[in-house]
Amino acid sequence: MKTKDLASCLVEPLSELIEQNNLNDTHKNPVEQSANSGKVKNIVQNECLANLDNFTSASQIQVNLISELKDQEKKSDSTNCKYKHKLRDSERLAVDEFLKKQNWSNSDARNWNIAVKFLMARKFDVDRAIKLYKDHENLRRKECLDFVDIDDDDFISELHSGKFTILPFLKNYPVCALFTVRLNNGCSNPSYELTTLKTLIYQLDAALENPEAQRNGINFIYDMNDCKRSNYDLSLSQKILTLVRGSYPARLNKLFVVAAPFWFKCIVKVLSILMREKLRERVLFVSNEELRNQIPPEILPEYLGGTAVLNHSNWLIECNKLVTNKASTCSFYYIFDSVKKNKKFKMSNSDKTQKREDDEDELNVNRKRQSTDILDIEEKSKAKKQLSSDSPPPFFPNKIAEKIEPIPFVDYYQSLQNVDPADKSVFTIDELVNHVISAGAYGLSDEFRIIRNLPINSSIDAFKDRENANKNRYRDVLCLDESRIKLVSEKNKFDDQCAKNDYIHGNYVDGYKQKNAYISTQGPLDETVEDFWRMIWQEFVLVIAMTTKVYEQRKLKCAQYWPLEKDATTVVDNFFEIKNESVEDLDDYKVTRLSIKYLPTGKTRKIVHCQFLSWPDHGVPKTASQILDFIQLVRKHQSECLNEMLKNTKWTGHPLGPPICVHCSAGIGRTGTFCAIDISINRLIDCKTVNIFDTVNKIRLQRAQSVQMRDQYVFCYLAVLEYAQKENLYVEHESLDLAKIFDDMF
Repeated sequence: MKTKDLASCLVEPLSELIEQNNLNDTHKNPVEQSANSGKVKNIVQNECLANLDNFTSASQIQVNLISELKDQEKKSDSTNCKYKHKLRDSERLAVDEFLKKQNWSNSDARNWNIAVKFLMARKFDVDRAIKLYKDHENLRRKECLDFVDIDDDDFISELHSGKFTILPFLKNYPVCALFTVRLNNGCSNPSYELTTLKTLIYQLDAALENPEAQRNGINFIYDMNDCKRSNYDLSLSQKILTLVRGSYPARLNKLFVVAAPFWFKCIVKVLSILMREKLRERVLFVSNEELRNQIPPEILPEYLGGTAVLNHSNWLIECNKLVTNKASTCSFYYIFDSVKKNKKFKMSNSDKTQKREDDEDELNVNRKRQSTDILDIEEKSKAKKQLSSDSPPPFFPNKIAEKIEPIPFVDYYQSLQNVDPADKSVFTIDELVNHVISAGAYGLSDEFRIIRNLPINSSIDAFKDRENANKNRYRDVLCLDESRIKLVSEKNKFDDQCAKNDYIHGNYVDGYKQKNAYISTQGPLDETVEDFWRMIWQEFVLVIAMTTKVYEQRKLKCAQYWPLEKDATTVVDNFFEIKNESVEDLDDYKVTRLSIKYLPTGKTRKIVHCQFLSWPDHGVPKTASQILDFIQLVRKHQSECLNEMLKNTKWTGHPLGPPICVHCSAGIGRTGTFCAIDISINRLIDCKTVNIFDTVNKIRLQRAQSVQMRDQYVFCYLAVLEYAQKENLYVEHESLDLAKIFDDMF
């Protein structure tokens, strides 16, 4: 038999052996699995050439090769299993149980080491360790930290900035990680934040390859010496806190905030809300002198009062060796070129000095931090790297979405909320359930933070105009110029008085396949009731959806702009006469039928006022059933009023009619939530997919700050899932307990 033919007989069975090994090692990345399988051909060819004269059959060569591979595997296991000899019997049993529950091979040294790493972080509680492992994997995927290219130029530059480093190891003492805030570029740019997070987790991964470091945990030092407000990035700080507080395989012993400036005190209150009480106890605010009493001086750098001389470049070379070692517990998270790696990291001293100087120059250019005054929002946005409105940051895993053929559109169908057939981040309703369960409270919170931190790209000139200051209920709730309602003038006495100013604090918001489906506006002030009714008349509004009470907690949330009692009449500045035709009091909402007469012409229209009464004073409702019923009620009255209007008026707009006016007090929180739920449900009905992240983000492009609170964002998920359950839309989750899933999220 020829050597080539003999090799072909051996490749397939040996490939199967390697593939089986890959299946047992479920956390290997596909690139590494392919590389292992690819080595088989070379091994076979070399063995055939070397032993063709000594073996009489392919089967003998196969037996010899398999035996040799197994001997090498055993040898590798005895060399690479760094924890085994240091564990107690009970701990070994816990490792075996972990591996069994994960369906991992216990003969693989790396499997064993990974199991020990996560078990140590949870004191060898198997169930908690497995949950930590899954949370960690989900976090890395969600934050795009699961495949890090360590040859990327931005990554290398950020590493050498020295912003984050690991202090020298001390035996029987926790790993000390140091983040120097003054070296940070404070602009909240998702790409910049991602690069910083990659360098942080890269060094932590390398440090935790040391078994003693894993057993002793981590101390995190957040150095704010000499930092300016322009260096501080709240979004990045929250992501670091999310990473170290519960989703990373190392116990956080203490988080030291060193030399916190005065302006940081108010931010601390925000961060403390995000912390659990147990974590809050671990955060210590210390001076430089107090830090020296907490951390051994032999590992602290000199500028923090210690005696250690840091060599960050040597540490990075060590990191590179650790993470590129195939036997390490973290190598499968990193992509690297073995030919380039030494060239990249073994830079000459002059090269490193020059690169650091260049990096610092670039940082100084970018340190134009935005003003804290909300009225300087345009200047703030100029300091940030602008993001494309149609390219949100990568968040959801890529999935092949069902191809949706859009219906033929006319102008009034050109909505921001239309489905993009190329969008791969959509969810079917069952996928949405899996996403909520997988993401959990922390994951959905991180989604909302991403949305909240996106820059505002529209101007707000009318909102900032001093003449309009008394027309804004809240100074910090913006009204975007691009989508704002402009009150139109007419040639009559009415307009001679009010045409001087076309401003009202309200914006058009697109619905699903419906341009300008909603008017999102603030609750009218006493001074703006006339403007409010002028807007209702001008925009042919048929239904007003009010999601607040006039008074909540003894605070005025909205002017009483309509008559409460049946047959009561209110005249607004001699131009509008509002009459209460009927009132229907229901358990969760009140429906008032109104007629509005425009006195200069005597024309009259019918309007339905729907007021939702069951929104709690704090937070969100525990169930979405009432708000779903309310949305259905609003849609029902919109349809009825449109049909009535069509009897006397020719309507050439969208078939669903004029905009629905939605307001609460500020016109962003409950109002935005109402719109997001309605849009998502209409989309689910039409094309069987949803994307709440994208829906909320697009609403905020037209009505800034919509869906104001994290709980309101989570409530949107609950409402869509409750609707799907009510309509029996689930395929895989027929017996879903939503109350149990969302119980800990609010």
